Amino acid sequence: MTASSRALESLLVALAPGYEGRPVPRAAWQRFAQRQLDPQETVLFALQGWNFGFVEPLVLVTDRRTVLFRDVVSTGLRRVRGIPAPEVAGVQLAEHLLWATLTIRSRSGRRIRVRASEAAPARWVRDGVEALLGRGR
Repeated sequence: MTASSRALESLLVALAPGYEGRPVPRAAWQRFAQRQLDPQETVLFALQGWNFGFVEPLVLVTDRRTVLFRDVVSTGLRRVRGIPAPEVAGVQLAEHLLWATLTIRSRSGRRIRVRASEAAPARWVRDGVEALLGRGR
């Protein structure tokens, strides 16, 4: 078992709904988990975003934070911004004909926004964050 086992295993589980029954490529996400997640961090929800083919985003909701990553071609996924878990104040989902926009807000007004090509995975994340907020995270 590697030092990032908890983080990696929870990441793979959180990514699974977006893979719609296909296996989540463990090797592809292992390095990301080792570099970007604390070994004891648990990923609760993940949403791979869509940006018309440009710099694809990824939002992770963990037991410690909500964080937005952007896929940079030369270096892979990089952290763009984060909100500590206790600072998350709300979540909103706007569904459009071709995409859905998920927005997670902090108490200070900062936002993490991601566009998803399908509404179902975005709804799953929204519902999960709402449940966390309802029970005081």
